[in-house]
Amino acid sequence: MDKVLSKIQMHRIKSIDVKASKNAEIQQSTDEPTVASDATPETLCDTCKDIRIKDLFLDRPDRHGHRPQQDTPTPPLLMNLGYLDDIVKKPDCVLCRLVIRALEKSWTSLPVRFNKGLFHDFARTEIVLESCEATTSEGPIRSIEIHVVCERRKLNRAEEDCEKKFPPELRLLVDDAPVLGLQEHGHGRLISSVCDISLMATWYRKCKTNHSENCEDFRIVNEHAFENPETDEVPQRRLPPDTRLIDVQKMQLVPGEDACEFVALSYVWGDFKNDKFETKTRNLKKRQKENGLGKVRCPRTVADAIRLVRELNIRFLWVDALCIVQDGVDKGNQIQTMDRIYGLASLVLVAAGGIDANAGLIGFRDSPRTGNDQHVQVVQGLRIVVSSPPLDHILEKSIWNTRGWTFQEWHLARRALLFTDQQVYYVCSSTSFSEDIALETVSAHSYIGLILEQCTASTLRHYLPSRYSPLTVNSGWADYQKIVESYSPRELKNRSDILLAISGLLNNLHRASRNRFICGMSIGLFHEALFWVPTADRDGLRRFSDVNPVLFYPTWSWAAWNGPVKYHIFPASDEPLIEKWTVICLDDKLGNPQVSVLGTPLSEPQDDRWVEGSTSLAGRLTADEEAEKRRKGTGNMVANCLQRCFLTFQASIATLQIAPVLDDLNCRADGLLDMPGRRIGIALLNKQATALQRIGMSTGFPKVQCIAISVSRSTISYMNQPGFTMLRKDTEWVNIMLVTQMKECYYRFGVGQVSKYGWENWAEPEIRDIVLV
Repeated sequence: MDKVLSKIQMHRIKSIDVKASKNAEIQQSTDEPTVASDATPETLCDTCKDIRIKDLFLDRPDRHGHRPQQDTPTPPLLMNLGYLDDIVKKPDCVLCRLVIRALEKSWTSLPVRFNKGLFHDFARTEIVLESCEATTSEGPIRSIEIHVVCERRKLNRAEEDCEKKFPPELRLLVDDAPVLGLQEHGHGRLISSVCDISLMATWYRKCKTNHSENCEDFRIVNEHAFENPETDEVPQRRLPPDTRLIDVQKMQLVPGEDACEFVALSYVWGDFKNDKFETKTRNLKKRQKENGLGKVRCPRTVADAIRLVRELNIRFLWVDALCIVQDGVDKGNQIQTMDRIYGLASLVLVAAGGIDANAGLIGFRDSPRTGNDQHVQVVQGLRIVVSSPPLDHILEKSIWNTRGWTFQEWHLARRALLFTDQQVYYVCSSTSFSEDIALETVSAHSYIGLILEQCTASTLRHYLPSRYSPLTVNSGWADYQKIVESYSPRELKNRSDILLAISGLLNNLHRASRNRFICGMSIGLFHEALFWVPTADRDGLRRFSDVNPVLFYPTWSWAAWNGPVKYHIFPASDEPLIEKWTVICLDDKLGNPQVSVLGTPLSEPQDDRWVEGSTSLAGRLTADEEAEKRRKGTGNMVANCLQRCFLTFQASIATLQIAPVLDDLNCRADGLLDMPGRRIGIALLNKQATALQRIGMSTGFPKVQCIAISVSRSTISYMNQPGFTMLRKDTEWVNIMLVTQMKECYYRFGVGQVSKYGWENWAEPEIRDIVLV
């Protein structure tokens, strides 16, 4: 084998020379850098000469000469390269150079020293190469993981501000795999400036052929999973009324058919301005004629999408600005049913690169990549490449990933073809493909199987767990929390779109879990949903309509406030203290406010029968009709109500004082005192007070009214901080909402927790009718 490697070494170098010369010609015409590679004969330092690099890519027999069984992993092969600070001093060694490039990509800075602590000296770090599984199940394919080690301990952090962003990895190029008698599957590929459309088509075709069970119905919940309790009708998987699609062959807008194969585009509009591009009432008829879109000047991203869909041999494309009449009467209905558009699309094109709609599908023929930071070296006759960053790391840096509207577009898609600045990825509900790894023969992943097998293969580098976890009847509350926490930090051009931009995803969650929503709040476990907590970096300002400031969301909803929020701060409620919530929906379209009553049992959080009954302030229902509504447990309010709602209920309310925690000015929580000055609890305000404001508060504590919502037997984590150690220890705690009163209405401005004993014996609460707006 060594003789074979030595014979092909010069052949590989010559081939690299040829490719380098071709890349140089391309660079002169496109002004883009080539793949980082050396065309000079390889050099290895004394340490690396003793390493048999091919052994790291081969499945090795045990000491008796037997290969392990399929269900028995091969013991890892470890090779120590020495201290990192010594490796940095060997720029002529091709293997050391690869290691440095991989570490520069995957760490915030080179981890040459490990911080052992305040009273210890810094220790030098070592580099260890480990042969690891490169695929989940298909054959003995291996790659090389690079570990930073100190005193036999693998490190994810070295000196301060020196952290590992993702695992560094080296992979054998696919063309060199046959030299070692290996199949091409699972090995690395070079990324060119323009993607291979035939490869994209192969991914899509294989998914359509082999993943029908998972990818056809994964994001669209089985229509028989629930029935409408009012009409006993089974909802159909249909496109919204008046849906229009782009016929990319005839270049015209056509009515969308429920069973047709179409592609939907997910992109960032940004600051791009082109008023003539959007479909309006005035140009709709013209665009419905053949070639009516032929002369429309589209932004590059849309133009690339039309050409790509045509090359994929798919006829129809959906783009919001073209397919929704922007000044039409049906715009609002279509925007609220994006779950139908992106969930029924056969494929979603994601323009995750660039800053606006004119960036194009980066990597497509008309929008080539301007740079490629792949690093390749010839080591002992084998071409080895530094693996690209994982997809989740790439998306973290994408502007597309920060926008509100794109959040549900991504999570509703059954199949997604992502164009990023780095490369193109294909992610479906079963697996993932990419340009940098040959995985076309990979089997569909089982989400449960991956968990049970605890697969750590490097082909999961582009695996995204959120794409493989289906919505279920029993996961309604947990999924709701994840959605709110992930979505609330996103940015919106129009802040009043906060619920519109997530309505499709909440509709889908309703179909899966039977959970309902009012103003973005889960009706299932409503007591828990009220206790969202703002993160430290939010500004604490109300969110209002950009068009009409009067149309604001209620203060008890997280959607009414700017910035990210968290759940999981407060423990689960063990006992609700409010018997029923009456919801008054101010539906401006109907003209008459709608009234619904929420029940309180917490045993079935996903049940539609949380809505016990409904009526209208105008008294449209007779007594018998209203009784029947209550018996069925249904109401007139839609499953995902986006209108303004007030809450009316009867609750225990008391006046307390907010006291700053001067022991730790960085603590986000404030103390709560009863009127005589005894500490009985803590408060988390919608907007955190600054250190100076807290010092000013210490001279005169502001008074606040608090509403008792539920009782818990556990405390929130802030109780363990130094400023709250003097609190009375109790076995039960009351979860409260901090409100301020204006006339007859109350407004939320925080939440908190107080000792139940202190609440009942010191706070002097009284029962009062509350109107929370």
